[in-house]
Amino acid sequence: MPEFSILAAWLLALALGVRASWVWACRGRDGLPAWRGTLGAVLISFILLDCLFFIRLACTGEIGGFGTHYMTTRMVGWYFLASMLITAGPLLLRGESRWEAFLSGFLTTALWFGAGFVA
Repeated sequence: MPEFSILAAWLLALALGVRASWVWACRGRDGLPAWRGTLGAVLISFILLDCLFFIRLACTGEIGGFGTHYMTTRMVGWYFLASMLITAGPLLLRGESRWEAFLSGFLTTALWFGAGFVA
């Protein structure tokens, strides 16, 4: 059952990140200065990359199980810290995409947190 909840968190985080980028591109930047629109696109892209990076490491077996690679396990703390900083970024945005990007980042941060305890 834990594998199902981790898979559900991956899929939900990825889906929320993709939806946040789509909403931001279509209607989230209206009425904002150019620098803030660019900042939003960069932050949402970082959240998606963070989610995809976690999925890549988990699928290759470098995190998420007993006997995982020592170097990656040591670095999980840094990945977790970077994920926390990235997750705080969407609070600078506005509208619907702000909360979707924040929830996507929060789920990915929770997955990094859990990966730090498993090895």
